[in-house]
Amino acid sequence: MPVRISDPALVPDLVEFLRRNAFLAVRDGDDLIDVLPIRSRSERSDLVRIGRYLDAWLVDHPGVAAELLED
Repeated sequence: MPVRISDPALVPDLVEFLRRNAFLAVRDGDDLIDVLPIRSRSERSDLVRIGRYLDAWLVDHPGVAAELLED
């Protein structure tokens, strides 16, 4: 599931954060990250879970935006 981040300089930080929290995360361009949960339940559940972790990461990065994109 692609995620776009507003500050490309923070992509490595977000990738590392997601990897520490049981996601496969790979940079896919300047501002894009491909994210998949290691233990997938359902697509809906995965979207909710990724969204929660993005929200948690964004709390520590004020002014940065991240959005989950459709495949």
